Amino acid sequence: MRWAGTATVLAFVLAACSTPLAAPVPTPTVAPPSTPTVAPPPPTPTPKPIVLEPRTPTGEFFKGRPTAPVTMDMFGDFQCPACGEFARTIEPMFMQRYVDTGKVAFVWHDYTWIGDESVTAAQAARCAGRQGQFWAYHDYLYGHQRGENAGQFSRANLEAFAGVLGLDTTAFNLCMELEPDVSAIRESLNRGLARGVEVTPSFLINGDLKIGAPPINRLAALVDAYLARSPAP
Repeated sequence: MRWAGTATVLAFVLAACSTPLAAPVPTPTVAPPSTPTVAPPPPTPTPKPIVLEPRTPTGEFFKGRPTAPVTMDMFGDFQCPACGEFARTIEPMFMQRYVDTGKVAFVWHDYTWIGDESVTAAQAARCAGRQGQFWAYHDYLYGHQRGENAGQFSRANLEAFAGVLGLDTTAFNLCMELEPDVSAIRESLNRGLARGVEVTPSFLINGDLKIGAPPINRLAALVDAYLARSPAP
């Protein structure tokens, strides 16, 4: 009986040893929280540098070589129809033939005698000049004349013109509000009066007063005569 009990115990132990042990349950691996990808901020645009146009010591805008043998000063009003006709039809050919070649320095003078819109337009052109765009604005004004003192050169329109030309309208509109050049515009008119200017357009060619805008052939002959008398550079 003792061996039988022992055999029973041994059989139980062997049966227990022959049962495979359960595999350990693996501990799940928790992935770290993902960090969201943040796009880099867009690059800050580099402001376009402003290149100011040449001006005389008294503040007038000019084109051409400062030491050109002939200086042609124009006294104009942006509302003046004859000035507009000159700017649109004669001035481009004159610039190409005489100013771009270094023979003539062309100087602009505000002569605001027609009305309030003349002064407002002159200030607008000078505001454009503070962004290096006086001559572009000058050309745009003469290309968009619509009568005298009829609202064409109201402040609202002048500010709209600046937008069309791609100017910084915030800076332009602030300049129009502050009117920093009104006294200089008035002084320009007074200098013209002191030189004998009474109407627009009027010109000084090497200091000699010429009234009105002649056709390009007559203007060329006149300038050629001054060039012939001028010493060679």
